[in-house]
Amino acid sequence: RLVHQRLRMNPALKLENECSSSQPPFVFRVYDKTDTAREPLGEGVSTRNKKEAKNLAYMRAHRVLKKKLDSSEESISAETTHTAAADSLSLTAPVSLIPTAPTKEAFKNTMPAP
Repeated sequence: RLVHQRLRMNPALKLENECSSSQPPFVFRVYDKTDTAREPLGEGVSTRNKKEAKNLAYMRAHRVLKKKLDSSEESISAETTHTAAADSLSLTAPVSLIPTAPTKEAFKNTMPAP
């Protein structure tokens, strides 16, 4: 229930009533305002009342958003393991290829005199 309240307050989401009549079935769809294709994130259909249809729409939108978030986290974790592998490769590079840090004197020479 708390999740649905947060989704309702999300300014990027928009709930639209897809049926114009006040008779069942009631159909509501949740859209992402930033999506130009206007594909619904969730759809709720109820023969009982509008509130149930709205809740179903938000619940389905929540599932879709959660799946998107989980898949993006998986891709991020895949990228971090890739960079970690690249880092371990650089540790095994020959010593001649590893850049050396500048000495204190060289650093002092680059600093302007006070």
